[in-house]
Amino acid sequence: MNPDFWLQRWSENRIGFHRSDVNPLLLQFFPPMVTAPGRVFAPLCGKSVDLAWFVSEGHEVVGVDVSELAVRAFSSEQGIALEVRTDPPFKIYQGNSLTYY
Repeated sequence: MNPDFWLQRWSENRIGFHRSDVNPLLLQFFPPMVTAPGRVFAPLCGKSVDLAWFVSEGHEVVGVDVSELAVRAFSSEQGIALEVRTDPPFKIYQGNSLTYY
């Protein structure tokens, strides 16, 4: 993975891979497999609305993305406040049941 490639895509808003709704396969297959809230790891998650869905279902979510623009866009669009702290080498955004690295 080339981080500069993805940072440029986010800065140019070339994110055609982004869905505006929860992934239908997630809705179809995740609930039957997972019967109790747990911890979900979401690598390369961008500003996926799936993260908000997991939180709404009671899960604790840990997301990882290279783009700070993605994290800030997610926070703004989903209305989920995220506090920022650092734990080198990471900048960590944390809110109710959600942590982004």
